[in-house]
Order: sequence, then C-alpha cells, then structure tokens
Amino acid sequence: MISEESKKRILELWKAREPDISYPPASEAQIEDFEDVCRAIPEDYRWFLLNCGGGVIGSEWVDSIDELHSTHTKFDEECASENGWTIGNSFIIGWDGSGSPIAIDPDGKIIVEWEADSEVYQLAPSLEEWLLNCLVPSNG
Repeated sequence: MISEESKKRILELWKAREPDISYPPASEAQIEDFEDVCRAIPEDYRWFLLNCGGGVIGSEWVDSIDELHSTHTKFDEECASENGWTIGNSFIIGWDGSGSPIAIDPDGKIIVEWEADSEVYQLAPSLEEWLLNCLVPSNG
C-alpha cells in the first residue's frame, strides 16, 4: 500500500507536470464499471487512477480508465495465443513504446515482458517506488 506521505508527494509531483502528459482522474463509477466487466483493480493503481488518472511515467504512458478495457481485452487475447504473453496473472497498466506490456504482478512489483526477448523484467518493487522514482524531475 502506498503510504500517506508518498501519496502526498506523488500528488505534488503529478500536479507540477505539464498538463498535456496526463489524463484526467477516473471517477468511482468508471472504476466500478471496469471492475464489473474485467477484473478488480489493485488497490494502489485504483488510488492512482482516482487521483492522477494516468499519463506519462518516466518514458512510458500508463493507461487511464478509458483505455484499460481495450488494453485488457488485447492483453487477454494475446496471452491466450500460441507464444503469447506469460504474465497473464498480472494486472496490465499500459504498453511500453515497443508494444510490451507493463503490469503489476501478484506481488505488487511493476514489471514489463519485453516483446524482443520474452523476458520479464522488474521496473520497480512497487507502484509507489516506481511513481516516486519516475516523477522526480531531473536536475539537468
């Protein structure tokens, strides 16, 4: 779970960004509609959707609530295909620039399964750490 202190910092960093790299926050009704059709959203990502909405994190775009249904449909179809994605038990939150899925695994780690080599790589041990690391402005 994202700590209250980290939530405040994430919101501060998120609001300081350029507006054209973020999606609007989701409503509780949109979250419930998604969960009725697809699956439960991990608690930390649910908080992120409700408070930040989605957008650029580091060098990647993370889905807004409006994109999640089509992302999960595509991901589920590709998991079921021969030589499909192997991280089907994870909750996908977007795609990287090369078309590889970025997800929250069952342990809460942020992972990517690279299309180029089918390997699974950890981007961060948690959504909290990923957000804090990727949202801090560079000094250069």
